[in-house]
Amino acid sequence: SRKVAEQELLDASERVQLLHTQNTSLI
Repeated sequence: SRKVAEQELLDASERVQLLHTQNTSLI
C-alpha cells in the first residue's frame, strides 16, 4: 500500500507542476 501512496504522491506533484507551468505561461 505504501507504493500506491508514493505513486499517488508522484502523480499529484506532477499535476501541480503542470498547473504551475500553465499558470506561469498565462502571466
